[in-house]
Amino acid sequence: MNGSSLSNKPSFHAQALLVGERIELRTLETSDCLAIAPTAVQVHGGGVAVLFRYGTVVLFDVAPMEQATFLNQLQSMITHPYETPEIKTAEVCAWNGTSSS
Repeated sequence: MNGSSLSNKPSFHAQALLVGERIELRTLETSDCLAIAPTAVQVHGGGVAVLFRYGTVVLFDVAPMEQATFLNQLQSMITHPYETPEIKTAEVCAWNGTSSS
């Protein structure tokens, strides 16, 4: 799945995680990046992750198993990781531009 395929779905799951004080993005392979500002990467197994240097990861359409694997791979890049990340979730739904009223 690439980032553009998210726009073809009627809805998808998004999750923001505050994982630590900082993420060292300079150590990330630039060949893996879908975008640089903010840094977005494709997650193996499907979905997209947007990484912010201030310690936040936002996952779009990433299954729980792939999420755990991806976050584990990030551990060496996280400065002062939090034992329990703060998590916010949302279901993102497409809007077709019409009103139902």
